[in-house]
Amino acid sequence: MATPHHDGQPVLTEDSVVSSCAYSSDGESFAVGLDSGTINVYKTSNWEKTWTLHGHTDSVRRVAYSPSGTQIASASQDTTVKLWDSGTGSLLRTLDGHMDWVYRVVYSPHGKHVASASDDMTVLLWDADTGDCIQTLPGHNEGAVSVAYSPSGKQVASACGDHSILIWDIATGACQALPGHTGRVYDISYSPQGDHLASASEDRTIRLWDVDAQACRYMFYGHESGVICLAFSPKGDQLASGGMDMTVRLWDVSTATCSRVLKGHSGPVMSIAYSPKGKHVASSSADKTVQLWDL
Repeated sequence: MATPHHDGQPVLTEDSVVSSCAYSSDGESFAVGLDSGTINVYKTSNWEKTWTLHGHTDSVRRVAYSPSGTQIASASQDTTVKLWDSGTGSLLRTLDGHMDWVYRVVYSPHGKHVASASDDMTVLLWDADTGDCIQTLPGHNEGAVSVAYSPSGKQVASACGDHSILIWDIATGACQALPGHTGRVYDISYSPQGDHLASASEDRTIRLWDVDAQACRYMFYGHESGVICLAFSPKGDQLASGGMDMTVRLWDVSTATCSRVLKGHSGPVMSIAYSPKGKHVASSSADKTVQLWDL
């Protein structure tokens, strides 16, 4: 259950580093992925824990809900992706295919496919119903650390430790690179409209890319050290980011200006998630907590 912080904001306290957090599409459920290898699931109505999911043998790097909210996908350093029934907490299937840590997992917009990014330098696309690997996207020179589906489901973007961002046409396999960052790219996210892609980097910047033009439109400055994670608000007019400087920053997308700095963590911020209605932001941290912020 969440406990109040000194400023009145609720806080979830876990027993290990919280690498990831995610809301279900209806906002009624919330999952966290832990370095201990477990996943805790909460009801947001009272923040009581409903499930603890066991199965991974190493750190859970990312959790994601399916668009329908009926499944949870988890990516782990044990080289696997696991799909769980969010209603019962039971394991549905394990996706084996990567040869190294899996950093990210995300569902396609229709929920039929799953994409995973791994330190083995590949992005794999999976059939969520059968667990079969249906496509391999090679191309990175170092480990792939983030992956995102476009809202149309026609593209997949991936980010890598070699400073690169790649955008893939799923139908043709064609790939375009977005050069510019001077440090490791930790996270990427498509805008809800699909016309922009945001990237967070070790170089302390966030870049906003025009997807069609394949050009950087804005650079966001403010974090005092590397930017680890980011997320667009449901409307796409705001961007939230978290970094090694232990802050969460809210940005106006149209002007690339920081509108608010949220302080409360005592460790790097590992992941960011907006509630479906955009009224709250959750941030998970190496300090073993999740902070829940009112907007």
